[in-house]
Amino acid sequence: VKTPYNPSLIIEKMGAQDIMCERMYAPPLHKRTLIRKFNKNEKFPNTEAVLNSAISLPMYPSLSNEKVGYVADVFMSLLEGFG
Repeated sequence: VKTPYNPSLIIEKMGAQDIMCERMYAPPLHKRTLIRKFNKNEKFPNTEAVLNSAISLPMYPSLSNEKVGYVADVFMSLLEGFG
């Protein structure tokens, strides 16, 4: 999920509600050792912008509809608190 707010703060606040979130794809592909040797001087500003503003919310096959609703409610209330 891309957010205009501080992803680290959102992850921390979600964790306080027992919802584990993570930063997206850290490190990004273009900075990984195997790929980096092919992209020595390349810049990826759009990738960096997304990575600096996005988080991964919980999603897995056994996630119940009730838990999905809880995650969504907590996330939306956090965003409203920032606005």
